[in-house]
Amino acid sequence: MPSSDLPAVSHAARGEPGSITPLLIACTLLLSVALAGAAALLDRTRRELDAAAARAEEIAELETVAQSIVAALAEDPTPDADSSFDPVWSRVVSNDNRISLEEISSRLNLNTFPDELFSLDECSALFSPGAPVEEFLRVRSTTGLFSTTESSSEYFAPEAPASLFTVYGYVNPNMSSRAIVERFLACRMGPADAALLAGELTAATGDAPLTREELKTITDQCEGELWPLFCIEPPLNVNMAPQTVLRIAAAYLLRAESASRQAEALADALIDARTAREVDGGELRAILTAKGAGSAALQLFGTRSWFWRITVAGPRLALTRVVCRLPGEGGRRFALLENRLVHTLEGGGRR
Repeated sequence: MPSSDLPAVSHAARGEPGSITPLLIACTLLLSVALAGAAALLDRTRRELDAAAARAEEIAELETVAQSIVAALAEDPTPDADSSFDPVWSRVVSNDNRISLEEISSRLNLNTFPDELFSLDECSALFSPGAPVEEFLRVRSTTGLFSTTESSSEYFAPEAPASLFTVYGYVNPNMSSRAIVERFLACRMGPADAALLAGELTAATGDAPLTREELKTITDQCEGELWPLFCIEPPLNVNMAPQTVLRIAAAYLLRAESASRQAEALADALIDARTAREVDGGELRAILTAKGAGSAALQLFGTRSWFWRITVAGPRLALTRVVCRLPGEGGRRFALLENRLVHTLEGGGRR
């Protein structure tokens, strides 16, 4: 039969090798891509799990270190006085700047300190020329409380150190005015109740300071809502307050026109004493009496610190906590106010 008369036979029908190679190649490529994608996904998942585990481990370590600092503060062998002589500071210094401990309440409190203190000539240099003290006091009385020191920065001169100011502190009705007390009460109750209770608290001070027992009797009607926001504790620890704050506070206590030198002598005596040793309550009372400040000064000056900021830095994270010492119970109980975690950049910077 002539070749031209033979039926046509395909390669597939004849079973010749290589006829499905393109399909096999395509399937192989698809499978390879799928396997590579799965491997990449597994690798990414593994890395994410490892990172999460490392992060959790680092956070746990930071929290342990921060809590150990709180424990060291609570275990102070002289609990009635806090100073740079306390054992906790040796622990801070020995950690190569990994731990930062800052006392943040023995400063000029933007919310609780009286108008008369900020109006002193000794305070005038702290205010910005474009925002005099009168404007600061007006805003404070009309808009309420400053939540951070940064929110008041426009009123103060750029060269005024931020370390002179604070918003952390308890309200002492013996020292704060009725208007200040009422502003704090308004955060916890209605305006009418706040005005009524503020009048009762400040009227109770009378000629003699309000005692802890009297404060408790008045505030018990609020079912615990005011503790420990209101307490009879002096806000400034003479062992820890910046020198400028001590001088302004002394000028406030002895603000009669003829007492400026007396105020300077009081501040100098406190600074000299705390440089040499930890000033305790007995020595503080003796210094105040000797310098003519009297017992009323104990509403402003004390030897115990109430609010602290602790920062612990790790390889990738930094933990910052603000804790407060609770009044009573020997001063050995602390409460957590703020807890902030941030990422660190290489070289110790933060983002």
